[in-house]
Amino acid sequence: MPAPRTAVRAVSPLPSWLKFGVRALDGACGEVGVVTGIGQPYMVDEEPAVVYLRPERGGTEWQCAIADLTPAPPAARSESR
Repeated sequence: MPAPRTAVRAVSPLPSWLKFGVRALDGACGEVGVVTGIGQPYMVDEEPAVVYLRPERGGTEWQCAIADLTPAPPAARSESR
């Protein structure tokens, strides 16, 4: 699991692809997760600097600087169902 980060700069404007529920690649750690939160809790008047990601199949959420995010590559589809 990635270590907590501190002192990240806000990104303005936010990337147009960045929305709740999209898959994103955390470039700092190389992990792909689903966006579950945008911005710091209780920082209503500040521009967001971080997002919260959760592994696609569940697990512990982690914080990522928006500047480190890119859209995740398409997921490999499983042929066995």
